[in-house]
Amino acid sequence: MSGTILLKDYLHRWKVRSMRAFSKREKIKAVILYLLITLNLLFGYGILTAIAPRINDSTIWTILQSITLAITLLFWGGDFLDSVQMFFKDLKSILKMVENLLFMALFFNFAASVICSLFVNVQETEIVFPSLWGRICYLFVGAFFAPITEELSMRFGMFNAIYPHHRKLAYIITAFLFGLNHIWSAIFSGNVSGMILIIPPIIFGLFACRIYEKSQNICCSILLHMINNGISILLTVICP
Repeated sequence: MSGTILLKDYLHRWKVRSMRAFSKREKIKAVILYLLITLNLLFGYGILTAIAPRINDSTIWTILQSITLAITLLFWGGDFLDSVQMFFKDLKSILKMVENLLFMALFFNFAASVICSLFVNVQETEIVFPSLWGRICYLFVGAFFAPITEELSMRFGMFNAIYPHHRKLAYIITAFLFGLNHIWSAIFSGNVSGMILIIPPIIFGLFACRIYEKSQNICCSILLHMINNGISILLTVICP
């Protein structure tokens, strides 16, 4: 079977599967998952610190990200495996559809991050991992666990739930919620200047939504997310 026929079959199957109107049960799943992830971000660190006060930040962060990934796969694991299978079945054709968007997303996200960093002390808004083990965890979990969790929960879950009702709102709401989950520490610490860091993830979220919509495969936005996080974390590790 030619690549063109495979791609047409792929697009037909994923247009039906990924961009369909979610059932009421699936919409509830998407909202519940987002709330669980948000609660984990807000209270997980404090709870684990209270239970095990001697545990270090890198271990806590790794545990929380692992729990979040497990919950996410419990909700959307079957769809994720289907997506992975289709992604590798016609990898070149799928990536060709979104390659320009991938580069644009990385460029604009890093440009926004650099501009925002001129006004914000980033070290005040992030957990610092001085040990080698901490940095290894930061790289592995941030570049692999977090992208899968966030793309499945935000782009596959929330975006798909809203999309059939209003396309533009699906973009705006998903990108805003994604950005909000990156500045909770700044909000609760009263760091007003740190709240400007919502801009890069919102920009990234809009591009990720577009890449997912165009490819109709969540693996494309996960790949973008992994590349973005991997570069950011490596730069942090090399130039702390």
